[in-house]
Amino acid sequence: GAGEPTTLLQRLRGTISKAVQNKVEGILQDVQKFSDNDKLYLYLQLPSGPTTGDKSSEPSTLSNEEYM
Repeated sequence: GAGEPTTLLQRLRGTISKAVQNKVEGILQDVQKFSDNDKLYLYLQLPSGPTTGDKSSEPSTLSNEEYM
């Protein structure tokens, strides 16, 4: 239940650099000032999926197929 997200968050904090943690905290402070529509817009703009090279090669393959 409620303990699991905290545990996951604590585990993540152990693997994330302090600079990134501070950057995320700053972003969260800015986002708290956003309206619901602003937050939705931000959410829709966020990149999704894994950040591996495989992900970046898929769209180029798809766009090549579209040209065919």
